[in-house]
Amino acid sequence: MVLFIGALLGAAWAVNNYQKKKKLSEILTQQNTIISQQAVSLQESNQLKDKIFSLLSHDLRAPLNRLISSSNQTAENIHFFVQSELKSLQDILNNVLYWASMQLKGATPVYTSVPIKPLTDSLLEEYRYMIEEKDLTFLNTIDKTCIVNTDENYLKIILRNLISNAIKFTPEKGFIHLECKLEDNTASITVRDTGSGIGPQEIERLFQFPVSRPGTRKEQGLGLGLGLSLDIAKKISGDIRIQSQPGKGTQVTVLIPA
Repeated sequence: MVLFIGALLGAAWAVNNYQKKKKLSEILTQQNTIISQQAVSLQESNQLKDKIFSLLSHDLRAPLNRLISSSNQTAENIHFFVQSELKSLQDILNNVLYWASMQLKGATPVYTSVPIKPLTDSLLEEYRYMIEEKDLTFLNTIDKTCIVNTDENYLKIILRNLISNAIKFTPEKGFIHLECKLEDNTASITVRDTGSGIGPQEIERLFQFPVSRPGTRKEQGLGLGLGLSLDIAKKISGDIRIQSQPGKGTQVTVLIPA
C-alpha cells in the first residue's frame, strides 16, 4: 500500500514537473520569438536610418553646390535659378521624408476625384525655370475630361518624379510630351521624352533602391525616385511601365484605376 501511494506521488510529481518544464519551455520560446522580432525591427530601423542619411547626403549635395556657385548667373535669371534649386531641395526632402513615413508607419490613400490636367499644369509651372534653361519644348495634351478617382498627393509625387526625370535626361532643345488616355476604367498617364534613353538591363535597375544617374548636364536625381513612385502606384492599385531605347528617348506610363 505504501509502495502504491509512493508510486502515485512519484507519478504526480513527474507529471507536475513535466508540465512546469513544458510551460517554461513555451515561455522561453515566446521570449526568444519576441527578442528575434525586436532584433529584426532594430536592424530594419538602422537600415532605414542609413538609407535616409545616404539619400540626403547624396541628393542634397548637387542643388546645394549649384546654389553656392550661382555667381555666374545673370541678374535677370538669378531669381528663377534660386527658385529652381530650392524647388529641387524641397522635392528631395519631400520624397525622402514621405518614403521614410511609409516605411515606419505605413500610409493609406485618401481617394478623391482628381482632374489630371490642372495637376500636371501646376507641376510644369514648378519646373518652368529648368524647362526654359534647357530650351525644352514641353507639350501637355492632357484633356480636361481626364479625371481619376485616386489619392492626389500620391499621384502628384509619382508625376513629379517622372517629369523631373524627363527634364533631367532630355538634352537642350529636346521635346517632352504629356498625355492621358482613359480606357477600360484605367487611366494611362504618359511622359514621353527625346532624351538619352536606356537599355533593357538598365530599365530593370531603375526600380531598385537607391539608384541615380547623372542627367545631360550631370544633374543628380532622386536616388529613390522611381522606386518610391512604383511603391506609391501599387498602393493605389496602379503600376508603372517603361519603354526606352538608347539614343531614342523614353516613355514612362503610370496606370491607375479611373
